[in-house]
Amino acid sequence: MERTLSEIQIDFSQSILKNKNFDEKNNPTQMQDDTVNLYQEGVFSRLIILLSRVYSVTHHFLGEELFGLIAHQFVQQYPSTETNILDYGKYFSDFIVFNHFEKNHHFLPCLTRFEWAWHCCFHGYNNSSPDLNQLFSTIEEKQENSRLHLPHHAQLIRTHFPVANLWFAHQQEKPYPPLLPDPAYYMLWQESEKVKIETLTKEEYLLLKLIEKNKNLEEVCFFYQTFSTEIEMDSFFSSLCQKGCISIS
Repeated sequence: MERTLSEIQIDFSQSILKNKNFDEKNNPTQMQDDTVNLYQEGVFSRLIILLSRVYSVTHHFLGEELFGLIAHQFVQQYPSTETNILDYGKYFSDFIVFNHFEKNHHFLPCLTRFEWAWHCCFHGYNNSSPDLNQLFSTIEEKQENSRLHLPHHAQLIRTHFPVANLWFAHQQEKPYPPLLPDPAYYMLWQESEKVKIETLTKEEYLLLKLIEKNKNLEEVCFFYQTFSTEIEMDSFFSSLCQKGCISIS
């Protein structure tokens, strides 16, 4: 039975992305292995270049050869299935951990998570600068019923190493600082067409995680004070609002 063009195209794409043999039976054009390999090499090289741009600090730190080897294995195991190519590479950090590529550089999973968060913010929603007067007047008006939000597409991450130090050193073309294990907390979001990176305390991170669940002011205060009674909530909220970490409706 003669195969449809759609079936041939699916078979061909599977042979490129998943290393499956291309079924030449009943195909109007007899594709040779070297032809498939040529297409596959082109697709793989483009995806590897994409990963090197998303994870530019990791790429620079590991070097072209080592990063290329790791990225090539990732592309083989996780072929692109996204309709938006900007979504490709999300699981690169998990891939590094699963394959133990971090054994000589233990901070790599944290660094790649940070870089993916930055990538998501850069291509995400552009938040406007907060209007603090309006924000505080909303709190005063609604009080406990004020609904708290993070900026759109904000990324909250907790890492075992202060990897933002590497990221900033790379942007400023400075030598990479040595990294020792030390828990770090970050929030990233886009504001006025720039990606903001805020280093948080543990308490700020935990509070913002509560806000991420779309709690109102009363709920956040209640849950937060169950595990922390040493923080002055008014000044705490005021500080986070002024940094742009919280919006209120």
